[in-house]
Amino acid sequence: MMRPSIRKLTLSLTLALLLQWTAGCSVLEEIDKANESAGVSKAKKKTEDEEKAKAKAKAENLKVLAVKEWWSEATSVNTEDLDKSIIRCDVNGSVSFMESDGCLARGGTIQ
Repeated sequence: MMRPSIRKLTLSLTLALLLQWTAGCSVLEEIDKANESAGVSKAKKKTEDEEKAKAKAKAENLKVLAVKEWWSEATSVNTEDLDKSIIRCDVNGSVSFMESDGCLARGGTIQ
């Protein structure tokens, strides 16, 4: 059996450790870069989601305001005036839709 010389063994071990260290450093650097870019993309996605949520809430508010405005100016329950005897009646601050005789009997005002 042949024994490798101490010098060759030391050189081989040193080269193996050096290669392992350099490969390990580059792998760790790549992992750090990936983590940094993932953090940036998460933050960007979060701000985009927040902007979408704000836009959706604003659109819903506009719809609610449009409906409230329509009801404040409504003269009948339907958008078409099918029955001219149904009127808008204000009874003690509450708006109802009924015939004019019923409105007057309840002490309301016809609008």
